[in-house]
Amino acid sequence: LPLPSGRIVDGADIDSVWLDGAASPHDLLFYFPTIGAAPDAVRDARFKYRRATGQELRSRPHLSDVSRDEEAHNLAALHPASAERLREALDAMTDDVRRNPRGWR
Repeated sequence: LPLPSGRIVDGADIDSVWLDGAASPHDLLFYFPTIGAAPDAVRDARFKYRRATGQELRSRPHLSDVSRDEEAHNLAALHPASAERLREALDAMTDDVRRNPRGWR
């Protein structure tokens, strides 16, 4: 099926990730809790940044090294530049989704 022409689609083919264990073609991966909602987390190859959600145990932003500690420790104080970079990317994606929730061109 052809991709819809009126929507923003990243267009990255991830077959090799699933089939061959290749690296992701994406620099960042955003976590959306539900379709149509703003993302609440973002990760790169090493870190995952989750914004404060107000939920129990999620009252503060959290940076974890997903390659090492399975999100057990908040490393934002140890890696402030990475936390800030990912927070900025998350904020930018959130703004994009709020301005254009259905991905229209």
